[in-house]
Amino acid sequence: MNKKGFSAILVLTLVVVTVTVFVLYTIHSSKKSTAQFFSTQKLAYSSNGMARVYDFSSNNQLDLKILSVTSFLWSHNGKELALMVQGEYDPGKLTFIPIKRVYATTAGFNYMVYLVDLETGITTLLLDKVFGKVRWSKDTTGLYFTEQYRQGRPLILGNQSGLPPDQEEYFFISLDGEKRKTTKKEFDETSYFNTASSLNSPDGKLIIELSDNIVGDKQMKIKDQNNNIVVELTGQLPVWAPIL
Repeated sequence: MNKKGFSAILVLTLVVVTVTVFVLYTIHSSKKSTAQFFSTQKLAYSSNGMARVYDFSSNNQLDLKILSVTSFLWSHNGKELALMVQGEYDPGKLTFIPIKRVYATTAGFNYMVYLVDLETGITTLLLDKVFGKVRWSKDTTGLYFTEQYRQGRPLILGNQSGLPPDQEEYFFISLDGEKRKTTKKEFDETSYFNTASSLNSPDGKLIIELSDNIVGDKQMKIKDQNNNIVVELTGQLPVWAPIL
């Protein structure tokens, strides 16, 4: 082989090696940026009656093993998740009983509040008799909640009488379960429990596309800004975690 032919092969080999290195670097960078892109995103939702959290940084789904959840409330630091589970008020026994299905009765209903520490995986029944609004404290050390009464009896959520309360009391409960009455209300009004969450992630980089069926779980397609499907889930009541 002459020098001219050898030089041509050498140049071709260098080109192939350069292109290969560039492609591998691009793929690696793409995977790395994708991991960083979704590193702070978590989504709580209910699927087949079970509370779950999807973590976009690890592409893992966490089953919280809590049924009959009606709404979710993330702490401001995104490390804890409070869940409202519905219970029914029994006027005869003057107590609350859990119910397997979510529905309102003429007597109304209450909520039980569970707390999940997403770092340790520990689940705690924090409150078993809540029948008012629940909010995270601004410093995420606990939850504020209200109790409303009329003529000394609790006004249960969903009560169809429509009568206004003549008494409202505020309480605070720490994450350790220490409950006290308070007049000091250091909470954010926007942190109130609700079932209507924005379909857009807090940073606007992801959006949830829901199927249009009225009853039951929906098909949830989570897409990026380029309309690419990141993951498909089945459920309802999706609530994004705050961006850390």
